[in-house]
Amino acid sequence: MTFIKRQIKFIIFKYIWKKKNKNNYTFPTKICDIAKVNIGYGSYGPITVSTWGSENEGLSIGKYCSIGPNVHFVLGGNHSYKKISTFPFLVKYGMEKMEAISNGPIIIGNDVWIGADVTILSGVTIGQGAVVGAGSVVTKDVLPYSVAVGNPVKVIKRRFEDDICKYLVDNLNYKVYDKQSIIEMKNLLYEDITKENYKEIVNRINDIGPGTY
Repeated sequence: MTFIKRQIKFIIFKYIWKKKNKNNYTFPTKICDIAKVNIGYGSYGPITVSTWGSENEGLSIGKYCSIGPNVHFVLGGNHSYKKISTFPFLVKYGMEKMEAISNGPIIIGNDVWIGADVTILSGVTIGQGAVVGAGSVVTKDVLPYSVAVGNPVKVIKRRFEDDICKYLVDNLNYKVYDKQSIIEMKNLLYEDITKENYKEIVNRINDIGPGTY
């Protein structure tokens, strides 16, 4: 395929992407299987997805997520290491079209911040409110409201105490917060969370009510 044809194909793909993702601010950096990618309201950033055609590949990103540059979502491409060789003989010699393995979909919760140059492997869940530091390689689940860094990623702290984290997960319903409700609750969203005020802040947020959908 010539360079011009590749560019035209990518332009068409970006149009399809934008049509599907009109309620968020993400954009693709390469062509992928768009049917396997779902992104929530308000999330933003460049999305780089690699797929290999396994049935259990998938990427789900929640609402209000912040995606840094050069974040790579690897939805499959694993080789089995329990056999004599890890080489994909069946594909390379035309006996099969696909033999790459996926560990399952990547699931990113609501309000997750992923720093620059992060690689996230298949089968991983990153919980609501988590932060993944720049340059990390995420090979295992990250708990809600945790701060995780490194290769492989390790949780270095929780953003809040465990009981606060649980309360936020159980009581912040991001599914119903839209632009208008966010505007109404903006002052509450920017208050520092403490042991004394977290329940009051969450309750006041929920008193504002759901959005329009």
